[in-house]
Amino acid sequence: MTITPNKSTALYANEVGKIVLHDLPAPEPQEGEVLIKVLYSGVNLSDIRTLQFFGLRNYALGGEFCGRVLETPNLADTPFKAGDLIAGVVIGGINRASRHATHQEYISIPASWAFKVPENVPPSAAAGLGIVVIASAKRHEFLKQLGATQCFDYHDENVVDKFKTALRETKGTIWGFDAFGSVANPVSQDVLASVIPPHDKVRPATVLLSPHDGFEITMGGRNFDIDFDLPDGTRLFFPKDLEAADRMWRAVRWVLEHYGTENVPTPARVAEGSGKDAIQELYKMSEMGNFGKVLLKHPLK
Repeated sequence: MTITPNKSTALYANEVGKIVLHDLPAPEPQEGEVLIKVLYSGVNLSDIRTLQFFGLRNYALGGEFCGRVLETPNLADTPFKAGDLIAGVVIGGINRASRHATHQEYISIPASWAFKVPENVPPSAAAGLGIVVIASAKRHEFLKQLGATQCFDYHDENVVDKFKTALRETKGTIWGFDAFGSVANPVSQDVLASVIPPHDKVRPATVLLSPHDGFEITMGGRNFDIDFDLPDGTRLFFPKDLEAADRMWRAVRWVLEHYGTENVPTPARVAEGSGKDAIQELYKMSEMGNFGKVLLKHPLK
């Protein structure tokens, strides 16, 4: 599959931070990298929130993908061959190279960031495996299919009391996950902490890089260093953790092997349309306006 792209159409924050459809130079694979034609990229809360929080400019967007491997001179040095369907999660950070950002037509990434997609998994699903679902009452039956034993309606005026009552009956560890990641109106970590009653074993976590006391940070990948300079001058550095990365890959492999059987696929919607439509999908996701995963189909136009 010999294709020599001359450009890569991408979702890009321009010189004033506005997201536009922009033609980047075609990526040039570095040593150990794989050139990929992106079929689908996954939309995430962090697409917009990272952009706004750090005030990023001249920055290509996107953190996960599924696509086809293209022929390159150094491909034999990787585990993949031309035509393979692969998916993965890429490094974040304000200094990320544009060729690694996934909301574009072509990317070039280290082979270790990707995995081969088996035939039983649709390409669009592979671009968004392992999501967390936040749902209203009408979705509770689906959540129970995933294994939830109790579901709560966040519109219920007594939901906090009901939540605390259920947690007080817990004899094991209380695991709390702040998947919203808001820093104001409301502060989501404070909201989560407020509904957890006193308990011997509590393990709360957040998607934010600035955890409150007692909270742990969650990250989408640990097979690379993660480096952030916060607006207040604080520098956050998380060295790669290959042991944690191996646990993540084992979980991904389990999902791939059991997709559609023991693993119940979570809802996913493929967005096909113009670049303007794709940009609207990013903003809708940032406002928590979706149920399940949203995938952008490439190329964007």
